[in-house]
Amino acid sequence: MEENNETYVYTQKNIQLLSEIDDDGTDGTDGVLGFGRPFVQDDGPRPTALRVWVKYIPGVLEYGSNFGNKNPYGANEGDTDKAMIYIVMADATLNSVTWDGVEYNYPFIIKTKNQSQLFNKNAANVMGYGELLLDAATAGDGLVEYTIPINYTREGMPSNIAIVASASYLGDYFVGGKSTLWLDDLELVYE
Repeated sequence: MEENNETYVYTQKNIQLLSEIDDDGTDGTDGVLGFGRPFVQDDGPRPTALRVWVKYIPGVLEYGSNFGNKNPYGANEGDTDKAMIYIVMADATLNSVTWDGVEYNYPFIIKTKNQSQLFNKNAANVMGYGELLLDAATAGDGLVEYTIPINYTREGMPSNIAIVASASYLGDYFVGGKSTLWLDDLELVYE
């Protein structure tokens, strides 16, 4: 039997919908990204939910060196992967990150090297949050409709919005599998 000393680094690509990402980068093998964009609505009600059509086929968690290390979910190699879709409504607060000597400002900055700089749904600038966690394949061959309620923690009109979808919910921790997530017809609901 031959010994294999290869090193693999698992990378996760989330879809940051409604985002303006000028430059996302790395710090060594750890990710650095900013996301979110202005939400402009002068008056009227704020959105109460996100409606989306989804098809999900989970894989098995098989990549990554952070099992039981950094991930807060206690996931183990061989567990079934999960998909995550979330929507965030935020106030006007922006955070900055400097990359290659250029300063960028976003509602949310994530640095996977430092767990304190991962997305936090309880951050001070988050006004409303809604999440869908899919822990199994969607039914049938087609897309399935989901409505994700937005739970607001304070009054007022949000100034920023972010919608994030990931076929591997542990992507921030560089853990994942061969999962596939399709999205279609995303719609803000006002009821």
